[in-house]
Amino acid sequence: MANGLGNSALNDLKSLQILDTLPEKEYDDITSLAALICNTPFSLVSLLTDTRQFFKSHHGLSIAETPIEQSFCTHAIKVPQRIFIVEDLRKDERFKDNPLVTGKPKVVFYAGMPLVSTQGNALGTLCVLDKKPRKLEENNWKL
Repeated sequence: MANGLGNSALNDLKSLQILDTLPEKEYDDITSLAALICNTPFSLVSLLTDTRQFFKSHHGLSIAETPIEQSFCTHAIKVPQRIFIVEDLRKDERFKDNPLVTGKPKVVFYAGMPLVSTQGNALGTLCVLDKKPRKLEENNWKL
């Protein structure tokens, strides 16, 4: 499974019974705070399956999910202990033709921190996005 989660991670995610659930204030507070701290217009709690990414919370965007092929977060979860940052998606071969970059919402910047289960499986990310290239200061993502 090149793009989505492996079986162990999918089982962890299913056990949480969080996929396709309604918005919850606690998650919305987290995405709002992440956008505020990082000074970005968009923030998401993204949960990955083998076919799609479901946004448990979305700040500044109205989309609830995307196909897994459009996910930046699949790259972020490859190293669960580190933040994944792309300062300009338009200049990155992996992302420059992504519909989220070339079309609405025209995302240019991405930073995602993996959300890891107690079993050590990355299930998705808390990520921030912007319409312009930028750097993420260490004091932003350390919070």
